[in-house]
Amino acid sequence: MNLVLFLLFHVLDNRSEQLIAERGLSAIAYYQRYPYLELKPPLDAFVDLRQSPATDGLPRTAEIFLRRTQQTELDSRVERFAQATDRIGSGSFGYIPHDNNWWQLITYQFMHRGWVHLLGNLLFLGLVGGTIENAWGRRQFVIFYVSAGIAAAIVHKLLAVDSSIPLFGASGAIAGVMGAFLFRHAQIKIRMGSTFRLRPIIWNLPVFLMLGSWVFAELIDGLTSAREAAGVAHFAHLGGFAYGLAIALARSKTGIERRIEEELQRSNVTAREALALPAAIVIRE
Repeated sequence: MNLVLFLLFHVLDNRSEQLIAERGLSAIAYYQRYPYLELKPPLDAFVDLRQSPATDGLPRTAEIFLRRTQQTELDSRVERFAQATDRIGSGSFGYIPHDNNWWQLITYQFMHRGWVHLLGNLLFLGLVGGTIENAWGRRQFVIFYVSAGIAAAIVHKLLAVDSSIPLFGASGAIAGVMGAFLFRHAQIKIRMGSTFRLRPIIWNLPVFLMLGSWVFAELIDGLTSAREAAGVAHFAHLGGFAYGLAIALARSKTGIERRIEEELQRSNVTAREALALPAAIVIRE
């Protein structure tokens, strides 16, 4: 779903951005020709507004009529720019803490702002997601995944209440899956690879050390970088990770984990019995 939505909105966003740029430049160029006019929202936030006299030498009535005509044309161009910015795109589905649009707590998880963002998330989801889905079942995993993304966004909102910068991506939800994976498989070793002087180097790293290093790096980046300066919501990642760790712990302590595994085992046995063929098939004419 992440890939399909990215491809769809990638095309829509490219078209929308081109249209926004064309209409915005058209309105700004007109305003620069007649800077004594009033530039209205939303373009006024992007331009250094100045008031300067013009139309000198014209009779008063002619000057008023000319300014009204020019103002009408500028307003029309600004309105076309505003209509372009309201077109449907991925920006409509990002979670903005300041706006309190709660439905965006879900939609933002399936929006990505670039190929690197998308493929990086899919890589980590592929590494840890299948194991948790097999252990908990598809339905339970989907509920957990989406709720982890919601928890990550809420943590982000608590630390950036007035932010108008939209939050995008499945990183918070995937961080939740990583937290659950750490709880269940802390001692598993993952084979890592790199190169040194063009020679491959391969080593095994325990999950608790690899993910622990990631958590430490996220914490340092979140504390030392300016708020949202790097465009990465580090504390959203940490919030999702803590949520996943807490859910996995709660499932283990309450016995839910064990009961689900038993039900999955029974359902697998039933499925195998249903698919088993009889030893002999007699066809009667």
